[in-house]
Amino acid sequence: MQEIVAEQESSAQSIVKPIRKPPILVVLCGPSHAGKTTFAQRLSKVSKNFTIISPDEIV
Repeated sequence: MQEIVAEQESSAQSIVKPIRKPPILVVLCGPSHAGKTTFAQRLSKVSKNFTIISPDEIV
């Protein structure tokens, strides 16, 4: 009986998937020499799910 319960628990754990957070858009504004690109590049190195896009790609 304990083996069946353990088997059911392990199969249930393999079905459970983590809940993903919705994407967030971060817009950096400022003059051309303000360091926006440098900041975005540093942020993308720290976060695996961070993508740098150009203003032309935002529709």
